[in-house]
Amino acid sequence: MTGSMNVDMTVAQYVVRQMSAWGIDTVFGVPGDTVLPLLEALRAAGRPRFIVCRHEGSAALMASAYGKVSGKPAAVVADSGPGAVQMLNGVYDAHMDRVPLLAITGELPTRRPGTHWPQDADLAALYREATVFNHTLTDGGHAPRIFSQALRHAMFRARPVRIGVPQNVWTHTVPAGKLTERPAELGATVRTDERAVERAAAMVEEADYPVLFAGIGAAQAVEPLLDLAGRLEAPVVHSMPALGLLPADHPWNMGVVGKFGTQAAAEVLGRADLVVAVGTTWWQPEYVSARARVIQIDKTRDHIGLTFPVDLGVWGDAADVLPRLAQRLGEKRSRWGDTARRVRQELRDEVERMSADRRHPLQPGAVIAAVGRALVPDAIVSLDVGNHTFWFSRYHRADKYKLILSGHWRTVGFGLPGGIGAKLAAPERQVVVVCGDGGFAMTMAELTTAVQYGLPIACIVLRDGRYGEEETLQKAVGAQPFGTGFHNADWAAYARACGAAGYRVETYEDLMWSLHDALPKLAQGQVSVLDVAVDRVEPMFPRPYGGTEDEAGEWREDELTKRLREPVPVG
Repeated sequence: MTGSMNVDMTVAQYVVRQMSAWGIDTVFGVPGDTVLPLLEALRAAGRPRFIVCRHEGSAALMASAYGKVSGKPAAVVADSGPGAVQMLNGVYDAHMDRVPLLAITGELPTRRPGTHWPQDADLAALYREATVFNHTLTDGGHAPRIFSQALRHAMFRARPVRIGVPQNVWTHTVPAGKLTERPAELGATVRTDERAVERAAAMVEEADYPVLFAGIGAAQAVEPLLDLAGRLEAPVVHSMPALGLLPADHPWNMGVVGKFGTQAAAEVLGRADLVVAVGTTWWQPEYVSARARVIQIDKTRDHIGLTFPVDLGVWGDAADVLPRLAQRLGEKRSRWGDTARRVRQELRDEVERMSADRRHPLQPGAVIAAVGRALVPDAIVSLDVGNHTFWFSRYHRADKYKLILSGHWRTVGFGLPGGIGAKLAAPERQVVVVCGDGGFAMTMAELTTAVQYGLPIACIVLRDGRYGEEETLQKAVGAQPFGTGFHNADWAAYARACGAAGYRVETYEDLMWSLHDALPKLAQGQVSVLDVAVDRVEPMFPRPYGGTEDEAGEWREDELTKRLREPVPVG
């Protein structure tokens, strides 16, 4: 699809017009001298909207979160040198989590690279690994071809792209002609080969203890996934990013897989003789039975066999594959029976005990459970990285919410900018940030961004004065905690200084009052921070079934490396 350009325009004007044509409605960034012509073009055009941020890394995290919620790309803009370097962290987050994003970096004028001029950096080399298209524009006449290629790569491959524009090139002329717009259809749906479905059905028929393993790629296939689980009477486990997809109280939902997961998930995976992985690349071999055969269903062919050994790869959309698989199973039932019911009941009992915990200092799990109960349906939770991730994966039992997080890059500080990006992508939905004090401090300046643009989000800050995950890992190997403790500000007072509401929480009564005051006021436009003091308790990682974690992990990691080199049958 194309639109006419009847007059010449500058590169800056063309870029703004092109972004709008491709449906990019939000640009995040920090101003700098090498991108000022682009900012002027944005101002003059009136769209896309520009969100000025306090740090380029946070701006890119906002753009990544925007894509995670909306499914479409945002743009992020940074100055040459330090600005572009700081932006890279958020671009890597989008790259690792397969999020489309347009990164635009200003660069020194074309006569200055390589002259040791201030802020001179080889940005093409720096961004090579984090992008699927990476180009510096040196001639305005090439802008239509370069921007079209970049945006097609971002859309088709669901990854970030970078275009660098030297300061003097922004004013180059783009000749009148055609404006390349976003294609109306970005690719056909994959229809899985019937033979692959038949082979998968045969493997399921042969299994006594099948387990369904759902990832975020199963988001559009929840109903057929749960239908298959009920038909087989088979447990379902899931990755951390898939939290919120499955009903928390579903009888076959055993929770999150991995060190920050549940004992229930660890036990059923450790007993399994077949794992059907649906839309996930997450895998922790120490928790998976060495005897288990693996079927992987994924609509992205490159994902099959990428991070774990696969006996059969089924290339296709899970929403199409799972119903066809179920039709071929007849009256097949697993042999899980009472074992699965016992494991599920133990998980339910654990959650109920934590939900009823009123101890002082507050237990992190009790705080997370209370937050889950307070959310409205269809809320978005932006989860930061840290020990609170463990408590969240076990005790946050809300249904029908969307979780966003730095899933594979795992950058501390994602929570607050992630919440801002989410609110801009879905202004009608409740947005809550859950983070530790370490993560909040890393990107806390963006609270003023939320206030400036009237973006009502609530930040739940679990305060224990340490980098908890690192301290937990130090203790796990018998080391003395070192370099993990820090002094905290009064985050409630800080929030008020920024123009937001601040709540200081020390007791369970404080927590209940604060949640029931702050969350309803989101609908009235209030930005808030709940500064919640929590006990310094260490997570108890799930034990792999049938042995210690170290023993299982050492053997299976070696087996994993060997099997990943083997070819994968894909149908």
